[in-house]
Amino acid sequence: MFKARNCLIAAAAVSAMAVASSASALEYHGYFRSGAGVTSDGGQHVCFQDPGAGSKYRLGNECEETYAELVFNQNVYKDDSGAYFNITSMLAFNSDKAQNFQGFTDSNSSHGITEMYVEGGNLVGGAFEGAKWWAGNRYYRRHDFHINDFFYWNDSGEGAGVEDVNLGWGKLAYAYHITATGSSKTPTAPSIAIQGHDLRFYDINTNPNGSLAIGLNVGQIDENTNNTPDPNGDTGFEATVEHTQQNVLGGKNVFALQYGQGAYGTLNMMDASTANLTSDASTWRVQDGLVWDGQTVSGMIVGVYQSTDDNNGNTTNWTSLGVRPVFHVTDYFSLQAELGFDRVDPDGSDARNLTKFTFAPTLRAGRGFFSRPELRAYVTYANWNDAAQQAGIVGSGEGTSPFGSDTSGMTYGFQAEAWW
Repeated sequence: MFKARNCLIAAAAVSAMAVASSASALEYHGYFRSGAGVTSDGGQHVCFQDPGAGSKYRLGNECEETYAELVFNQNVYKDDSGAYFNITSMLAFNSDKAQNFQGFTDSNSSHGITEMYVEGGNLVGGAFEGAKWWAGNRYYRRHDFHINDFFYWNDSGEGAGVEDVNLGWGKLAYAYHITATGSSKTPTAPSIAIQGHDLRFYDINTNPNGSLAIGLNVGQIDENTNNTPDPNGDTGFEATVEHTQQNVLGGKNVFALQYGQGAYGTLNMMDASTANLTSDASTWRVQDGLVWDGQTVSGMIVGVYQSTDDNNGNTTNWTSLGVRPVFHVTDYFSLQAELGFDRVDPDGSDARNLTKFTFAPTLRAGRGFFSRPELRAYVTYANWNDAAQQAGIVGSGEGTSPFGSDTSGMTYGFQAEAWW
């Protein structure tokens, strides 16, 4: 009986490998950053971020000692017509401690499945020829600025949809998403979720090397009692218009306008805490990011202005400006610098200001701005005003600030960063 069972298991394994081999080999992609740093006063590395700002400038200013995303993609079916099915999964791991072995259950680490979805393509003819159908949990068509890790257009999470529908003058994508409170997959009463519809038109040619993307999100906040949706939940919408200009100084420029109201009143489509928002809440935002690439100097510059009104009519404005030039000394050695400024100006309170500067000698795989891997040493200096200090400028989960009542501080360390 035991031998028979082993034979069945072996046969199943061989069959599985045979099926897999009829499709394609497993693809392995990923991203990670890892290193170690300390403060000038001695003690654990901390980050500098202006309280209330939507992001921070990241070079030499990332607090987790190791962060990794491991992506596995398997084509499980493909026929002669081009129809296919892919399965994609992503595992993410974050560690705040520098040690040789970091267990998944350690209180200073976190891990999880950030993507797990199926994609099928070339399944339907006519207007949907070439379209991609998907369902599951995924990072959905995210748009960001790299130097401050600001994902300004991000409707990721669990859902389903279709993308790359060719309209002739552009493409269309539609997705349905649910964002639920808490970490439990089974909401308990009371619980709140946002049901959202994401419609996008993109790859619309506007001028030589220029294209336009237009997006509209409509959603409703459901107040669940005994898992029964409340039809009177507040609704909201978010609209984005984005223009991308390619071949600018060897790189590209992206300019975007956004407005959100009600359920999307913070323009944060992934945050279920927005369930407390009403139709009075709104945010508008304008931003621009330029990447340039050259044999001697490459870099990125970013500007963001955002104005948010809460449920009570209080306004908070956020201004952010940053630049990261990379001076290529040789093909594999460069000198990087990053200067970032954030200002958060809330009604009824003094404006909070933060300026951060980082210098980082770097060994890197080539001269392009996005060339990776990188091995870098860094020194970071930050200066902030009294209002920012009183609001808790340093900490972000690391505990009490090592700088006490000071309004400046310094960190230094080493870091590796790679994607593949």
